[in-house]
Amino acid sequence: MGTISNTSSFSFMHVGSIARYIEPVSINSEVEWVLDYMDSEGIDVVPVEKNGAVIGLVSKSDLLASVDTAIKKIFHGELEEYVVDARLVDALDYVDVLVAEALDENRDSELSGWFIVEYRKSFAGIISLREMIRYLNEINRREMERAREMQATLLRHRNFASQHVELSFYNRMAYMIGGDFFSFSELAADGVMASCFDVMGKNVSAALATSALGAVFSMIKRVAARRPEETVALVNNVLADILPADVFVAGIFIFVSPSSGCLIFNCGFPVSYAFVQDGGQVSIKRIKANLPPLGMDSNLSVDCAFKLDFQPGMRIFAYSDGISDILDMDGRRFGDERVLELFKSAYKNDFSSFDSLVDEAVNTWISKGHLADDITMINLMLK
Repeated sequence: MGTISNTSSFSFMHVGSIARYIEPVSINSEVEWVLDYMDSEGIDVVPVEKNGAVIGLVSKSDLLASVDTAIKKIFHGELEEYVVDARLVDALDYVDVLVAEALDENRDSELSGWFIVEYRKSFAGIISLREMIRYLNEINRREMERAREMQATLLRHRNFASQHVELSFYNRMAYMIGGDFFSFSELAADGVMASCFDVMGKNVSAALATSALGAVFSMIKRVAARRPEETVALVNNVLADILPADVFVAGIFIFVSPSSGCLIFNCGFPVSYAFVQDGGQVSIKRIKANLPPLGMDSNLSVDCAFKLDFQPGMRIFAYSDGISDILDMDGRRFGDERVLELFKSAYKNDFSSFDSLVDEAVNTWISKGHLADDITMINLMLK
């Protein structure tokens, strides 16, 4: 037993690259001899040859059933009685195509999930549907892991601190790859732009959009400084160009600097909050969406920023709806009001305790459940 000897002729998606070569047995072989052969090779199925051509397969379970009593051993019949047809395929056929076709056909016999592989009109091996599905799953797992690594690289910068600003991002993905994105860029005069985004959809399609966002913000960091409104318009226009018509991105941009104060553009994001000292009391300002989600309209007018004075001690919190939508074991939403209570607790605690507070709240709420959506949050403090 082995694989096709000339596998260099195949790509990793050709069935010939994974087919197992098992020496066929003759149609004239005795059943008990075939069983001994299968035991010695450690196989449960074997191809059967007649007149120089492989005509089908026999399974170990069928043969064992034919000899399980002394009477059956005498009258078990010829090997040909147990041969079952298997689908003949070419070694250059693609694994994913064969799996899709086989699942669509929904055949019911025991060996319907087996394939006889030919290469250049010669027998080259056999492969089962189950083996091909496992192979595709492993390829998918490796590709998803690689995508996760690439996305983690895009999101590796989670903290920023300067004389006047301290910033951190919280991010927790529901799956291996996600549809949330965050970024920051240093501005002139000790300022910073913090941004957070939630792409409509999940997994691969959403992750592709976050990769595009990563490219946009990498470019923004390397070009001449521009007005906040121009930055928002640029990101919107790029997304409108590259995203399908039914995909959009909710997001928030927070521009802060001691000289120009705070400008916030909420593009279809959940309500964000600014905690401001006001005459010895803490005032909580709600920053509702003042723009539609990004990518929907290339002619978006962005001259509508929410403005705040720069006040040392002010905290600004923003979040994607992944946290408000988490469910407990009884199906209850965490909800926006609990998010606000979480921010109130964070405001009273050290800046560095934010991640642990969020983790505790999320883990307590979902208990033994799991996230259905990514969670991304902005934690910003002015100094």
